[in-house]
Amino acid sequence: MNSMTSRFGVGALAVACAGLLFACPMDIKPDGGTDSGAGGAGGAGGAAMPLDACSGGCASNQICDADKRVCKDACGGCDGGTCVRLAPNTYTCRPYATVCNGTTCSAGQVACFGGNCSCLTSSQGSQDSCNTTGQWCGNTGACQNPGRYDECQVGGASCPMGHTCNEQLFRTIAFCNKNCNAAQDCDRGEFCSRVGCLPDGILFSDCHQHIPLPADSGITDGGMLEDGGFVPGAAPFIISRINDAGQPEYKLAAVPISNTCLLKDTSGRPTDPTGQGTGRCEWTFVRTFSNGNIPFDSCRAPGTAQLGQECRDDNSFGATATQCATGLHCALVRGANRGLCMKSCNANPPRPGFDPKPGCATDEACVNLYRYTDPNDNAVQGVCMKKCNVFDPQSATCTNFGTVPTSCVPAPPSGDFIVSTNGSGMCMPQQVSIAAAGAACAERDSFKGAACGSAQVCLSPNGGENITCVQVCDTSCNPADGGTGPARCMTQPNARCPTGKSCVRRTSTSGATLGFCE
Repeated sequence: MNSMTSRFGVGALAVACAGLLFACPMDIKPDGGTDSGAGGAGGAGGAAMPLDACSGGCASNQICDADKRVCKDACGGCDGGTCVRLAPNTYTCRPYATVCNGTTCSAGQVACFGGNCSCLTSSQGSQDSCNTTGQWCGNTGACQNPGRYDECQVGGASCPMGHTCNEQLFRTIAFCNKNCNAAQDCDRGEFCSRVGCLPDGILFSDCHQHIPLPADSGITDGGMLEDGGFVPGAAPFIISRINDAGQPEYKLAAVPISNTCLLKDTSGRPTDPTGQGTGRCEWTFVRTFSNGNIPFDSCRAPGTAQLGQECRDDNSFGATATQCATGLHCALVRGANRGLCMKSCNANPPRPGFDPKPGCATDEACVNLYRYTDPNDNAVQGVCMKKCNVFDPQSATCTNFGTVPTSCVPAPPSGDFIVSTNGSGMCMPQQVSIAAAGAACAERDSFKGAACGSAQVCLSPNGGENITCVQVCDTSCNPADGGTGPARCMTQPNARCPTGKSCVRRTSTSGATLGFCE
């Protein structure tokens, strides 16, 4: 899981440009014939015969450099492709093509999955394979145009309608920003700038929350201080305010992600009562080609959708009915931009002196929804889900979340690994459509909603191209000697595989019992 920058600093994003210097020979002879002299064809003391600079001819994708008398690439060099001649004196760079099942793939589609052409995201390779065209790899395996807050190329692939690809940060990088003339043109939790709509955390920062100074002046709500130090507690860093008498009056606490925050006006002044924030302190992600996803905090006004109700990835002023109420977060677990309102929690791991808040009930786990690691070790956006274990008779069967069915997905809520080693996991709401065991599934990231039934995972356990719903099993209940295993295997759910399948162990982790039916 990659750690992402928590502030939009120039140092974090500046792109260094360095020129490449090529050494050239200082004494270049003609490439044919002889120099002037008595032995030359021109006679004694005569000049050399006039010869072409590249008398041997150049390749079809080369041109002759008459000054240096050498053949050179007619395109000036191609990155990820080859130079081809279209017509006399007309050349172009043609990307290397991937072929899957006899089909030549489009630019950016550099891999075959299940026999079909596919692009690769940065989580699957060193970088997004579509970025050479200013596009992004989509869930369908095809390159897609950039979306809002996605890095873009000026003059390249188009931004969404009503958005512009704007150069920012001293023209080192460009993003798609929504066009605006006033605050109402932007979403809730954004402000209108000269380059378009931006997350309010860029300007106002840290979802500010005012709280009274405790009578004993003791610090009870911790977090990261401005000077980089830490104090015990569960909430945010503290800024002391001093009155005319030199006494502290109150504290300005920067509320961690997943907490409530004070709503503000366009000047950044709080409009909620002191200590009674109704806003949702959430992330807005900016996607970059080379620096991953960069989160900015946004204090969003609450919507009217309640716990378990459907929500959308739409924070516009006219969409309050599908925006979650205070204390809830829209987890996009139903596919596309559809989600469910779930209780917000701080998914940062506990550490000495710091108990992440808000937390979940004892039978729930705080799921690190975006698989994010906070470089400040302070706060991570999470949502509460019921705990389960595919091998536990008491918790292997999950109940509905609201009206939506859930699957017991054997994956750690921390997001550190794709599957757990012992079958523990969480009751994940299912996508609108799920696949049966053995069938192709639509979403490999279980944190984006269960694409398979309970006790199944969407993957290729042997690293092949076919991504399907694979049933899990208990390797200890399937010993190599053909025995029955421990007594618990007689009543344990999901202990063994269906007829014709074998329980295969795919990890070298000591003590791991979770296997796959193959």
